[in-house]
Amino acid sequence: MIIFSFYYSFIIIFGVLSKITLAVKLQQCDIKSSGDRAPVACTESGAVKGYKGDNNIAIFKGIPYASAQRWKEPQPVPKWKGIKITTDFGSSCAQPTNNNVYIWIHGGAFTIGSAATGPWSGEGLASKGIVFVSINYRLGPFGFLAHPALSKENPKIHGNYGLLDQIFAIKWVKNNIANFGGDPEKITVGGQSAGGMSIYYLAFSPLTKDLMKAVTIESAGAFYPNDPKLCWVNPSSIQDAEKNGIAHLSFLGKDATASFNSEEYGSSPTKKVSLSKFKQDAVSQYGSLANDYLQLYPSSDDSSATSQANNAPREYFTISQNMWGQLWIKGCSKGLYQYLYDHAPPGTEKTTGCDHGSELPYFLNTISKNASPSERALADKMSNYIVNFIKKYDPNGDNLEKWSSQSVGSKTVMGLGNKFGDKSIASGQTDKKIEFVKRFMSSRGVL
Repeated sequence: MIIFSFYYSFIIIFGVLSKITLAVKLQQCDIKSSGDRAPVACTESGAVKGYKGDNNIAIFKGIPYASAQRWKEPQPVPKWKGIKITTDFGSSCAQPTNNNVYIWIHGGAFTIGSAATGPWSGEGLASKGIVFVSINYRLGPFGFLAHPALSKENPKIHGNYGLLDQIFAIKWVKNNIANFGGDPEKITVGGQSAGGMSIYYLAFSPLTKDLMKAVTIESAGAFYPNDPKLCWVNPSSIQDAEKNGIAHLSFLGKDATASFNSEEYGSSPTKKVSLSKFKQDAVSQYGSLANDYLQLYPSSDDSSATSQANNAPREYFTISQNMWGQLWIKGCSKGLYQYLYDHAPPGTEKTTGCDHGSELPYFLNTISKNASPSERALADKMSNYIVNFIKKYDPNGDNLEKWSSQSVGSKTVMGLGNKFGDKSIASGQTDKKIEFVKRFMSSRGVL
């Protein structure tokens, strides 16, 4: 029986009559039988080797029968030397597809970056059956300067042209992606850092209604002041300073950071913190809540102070993300999946560790081809989660640890990286730490 898999190659399945018959064919092709006893046959272009199936069936897949000639009649396949292994189907011929779409918005503090820089080439995810799109958008003052004078051309707009670029790009994708094999009704938008922050704004905007089906947000928050220290400044004093032309003068001379430095929200992994400095920072950062903070993260010496200075901000972000998730699911009937990633890239274990954006090469499956087998296996596993979510809006799949969606009152997230499975959002006193973060956010007007 011959079953054509499509053009240019086919599959042959037949019953082997006897070992003698097979031996005769091998002699006619002047080819010695291999030790694995797999079936070998001779064609006019060369010998092919298949494999044995059940019930003594010989199977040959992907045997080429014609060379590819675009806009021309098919031609005979050039002869080859040796034995061609024909145990897998050939590639399908070009045909319309209808794959789910993933639009990636790059990060970079809204000032730097592009679709062409960073670990988001898209090839790693596209190879798993989706259409990957990455976009540019205006940055810095060209993208996010807000001023009443800008509304003269359009009274409804006072800035945020970078966000409007993103919305316009998503609309373009929706209107055109079918021509690239994508399904315009199955668009997921993802981003990290500033890209993730953008997605918060896009998800909340009525301008994106019916444009996207789902979102992925990594290492981002919806509300993030340009200078964290402004959270501790009385708004009236800023207004007075602006009137006098000295706005933010007390903060000049500080190094600008894309995230948080060691003196803002704890210590970096390579810097020790003294007990006195730890207590001083607690008062500086938490004010009247400092004593509550020190009770939740007690320290008796420099060593424990260093440990708590690293642990506290980590838990703060995990708890705050959990709180955001609880708010999200109250207004959304769809599934919400949260994770905490803890795998440090090789060579950074004793320096930066698992820092901002460390998971991207793994989630996007763009890890170096020279990476170790274990690193490549991790990237394959992580990217399977994200591809599953893009395809069916659920990250779970075969050979993957179960990732539960968030529920009301949940105090765990999915641990990814070194260990996979449910992970508590705090190391102890979880309820008290959640209450502390709520009180702190309320005192700053966030909640």
